[in-house]
Amino acid sequence: MFLAITVIVQQLTVTVRDAGAALARHADYVADIFQVIVVTRIQYAAPASSGLSSAIDRARLDSLMLCGKRLGYCSNDVPTVTELFKLSRR
Repeated sequence: MFLAITVIVQQLTVTVRDAGAALARHADYVADIFQVIVVTRIQYAAPASSGLSSAIDRARLDSLMLCGKRLGYCSNDVPTVTELFKLSRR
């Protein structure tokens, strides 16, 4: 099962990387696009994948979120992936 989660994390990372050029062309909508592509997918998958994901997968997703925050694609008040996973277990 860990392999399946790792593949999903890799696909999400590639999707975001490939979307980088499109995001640059539509700077007005960057935050909205990042929210839909990254944050929403992580929130949707959190209940099922929180217990199945490896520490490496969570670190990759946290890195992706931090990069989005640093570049201004994501609000600083959006929790980290680790926090989203903890919230989903409640």
